[in-house]
Amino acid sequence: MPAFLIMHGALGPFIGRVQSGRQFSALLAHQGATALQYVLLPEGGHGSCDFDKPETIEQVVSLPVKQFAS
Repeated sequence: MPAFLIMHGALGPFIGRVQSGRQFSALLAHQGATALQYVLLPEGGHGSCDFDKPETIEQVVSLPVKQFAS
């Protein structure tokens, strides 16, 4: 199973955080799931605010880099 990074903006008006939590739980329950990460962005809307911060971008970039390095 490939690496998964789920980022959810807590202020997003369209998709509730329960949905991303369910997706994370389903992936976690899958055998062979090794690189899963769930990040709740407290000030994130639907693709705004926290999503544009350098530390958020670093998280997005670092997951595949770690996967390919191992």
